[in-house]
Amino acid sequence: MGPGKTIFKRFSLTLSHKGFILVCLPLLFELAFVVILTLLLQQAERGAEREAQSKSIITKTNILTKLFLDAGGSLAAYSVSKNPVFGEHYDQAVEKVPGELHELKDLVQSNPRQVENLRGIEKSIDRALDLLNRVKQSTDEGSRISSLMSSHRIYKELKQLIEQLELDLNSFVEEERRIERQSPQKQASARRNVHNFLLIGTGINVVLALFMAHLFYTGITGRLRTLTDNTFRLARSEA
Repeated sequence: MGPGKTIFKRFSLTLSHKGFILVCLPLLFELAFVVILTLLLQQAERGAEREAQSKSIITKTNILTKLFLDAGGSLAAYSVSKNPVFGEHYDQAVEKVPGELHELKDLVQSNPRQVENLRGIEKSIDRALDLLNRVKQSTDEGSRISSLMSSHRIYKELKQLIEQLELDLNSFVEEERRIERQSPQKQASARRNVHNFLLIGTGINVVLALFMAHLFYTGITGRLRTLTDNTFRLARSEA
């Protein structure tokens, strides 16, 4: 093999390396850009979903609190007057409690700590419903005087239980209120991160394109021109 062919083979290897860089470097950058941008967008989306979830939890907790207040008020009026309207209001309120509680469980199922807190609250709710239903049953079955006496016997326990339940529910949603308060700042920060990354990525892409152009024109094109000149010289010398 002559010197000219040896030089040509060595040059061909170098040229293939240059082509490999031209193809792979932009591809790797684009892949990294897409992956990082996807992660930032997912982070922003999770923040928005967590805020929406916190609002739903707060809403459901407030509904539960209101249902117990409505049930207690309606039952108190029913125990005194035996007016069926108040009895119907009481029944409607307590019938909605299990459904609202079930929806609240679904909302917090991804948070083990809140799931555990809700288990304690659920026990208090079951006990409160039991006491309320006992008062309602006593009112339905006995005279107004006997129902008042029966209600009075469990009044203290029910009062303490409702007060503790209200405290537990307020404590339960405190974390969600904190998330709701902080969410606008976090979402704004996430949007800024995405915006800044797009600007930085665009700038790097421009610099990379200029570098690739420089590599192509000064490296590959220059070497091709040298190869062409050497080929012509070799042809002339052999002629």
